[in-house]
Amino acid sequence: MRSLRNVIFFAITAGGLALMSGCADTSPTDPLDALSATAQLGKGNNGGGSDDGSNGSDKVKLTWLDPVNNSPTYAASCTPDADCVITGERGLVVAIPAGALSAPTQISVTLLNGNNVDFEFQPHGTVFNSPIGVSISQDETSGAGLKNKFYAIYWDSDPNIAVEVLDAYARKGQLTFFPDHFSGYALAM
Repeated sequence: MRSLRNVIFFAITAGGLALMSGCADTSPTDPLDALSATAQLGKGNNGGGSDDGSNGSDKVKLTWLDPVNNSPTYAASCTPDADCVITGERGLVVAIPAGALSAPTQISVTLLNGNNVDFEFQPHGTVFNSPIGVSISQDETSGAGLKNKFYAIYWDSDPNIAVEVLDAYARKGQLTFFPDHFSGYALAM
């Protein structure tokens, strides 16, 4: 519960900083508001699989309304004793609460080229002591305005084969999920 409070506190604090610094977020709402709201729902799997028993093969990947070019990568040097936020285009926010890492780590996230809402996180295989939050602008995807159930599909070496399916949450124009490790992920519905 303490780490959940850290995420909520961190979301509120970092959201103000991100807006003041003029980050590339194009959504009309604070991108970290979705992290806070999802935590308050108390229904996040916090890194666990989806409760629908799916292996991901029945899910339809979300696509960007405007395809990604040049695989933009966003990075930060994060430490175990401090909150860490990475922001990027398309409303991307990666929020790593204090205590989630065991050692100082260079963290990066890449939006993969093409139409699908696919991410690659590095260092691959990093396991967190508590879940982190990842949020993007729902309005820039094929899921814009929809109230469907959304998912984050974890893939290993083949982005077409799901290893695990996490719940993702739509709120105020943001899609948010809470992984407990780094790999490749795609958003789907």
